[in-house]
Amino acid sequence: MKKYLKEFIIVIIETALLFLFPLIPMGNKDAHIILIMALTLIVGIVGVAISDKKIKFLFPVFATVMVVPTMFMYYEPRVYGNIFWMLVFSLLAVVIGEILRLIVLGIIKAIKAIKNKKKA
Repeated sequence: MKKYLKEFIIVIIETALLFLFPLIPMGNKDAHIILIMALTLIVGIVGVAISDKKIKFLFPVFATVMVVPTMFMYYEPRVYGNIFWMLVFSLLAVVIGEILRLIVLGIIKAIKAIKNKKKA
């Protein structure tokens, strides 16, 4: 459990987002869906960027599976097509998060190489 602590925290945040956010009263259900997708994108980017485990690539599957009960509980049948868009947004989050993680790791590696050259 301790091994996957960061991933577990991201799962809890995403689950809370999907099930508790629709309870906030808003006049427009479409605004809820757009905000859920935007927040899923942000949570996914952060989660993938901070994780170094391979399990992070299951985030799109998790987010898509978890949004299905949310759509049935809170929304009308016309929004079920948004399940596909949740998959797209979560896949995009994984791609952006992994690119961001690789850029940061590359910068850290370059800084360490510069420091080692100065010492030598």
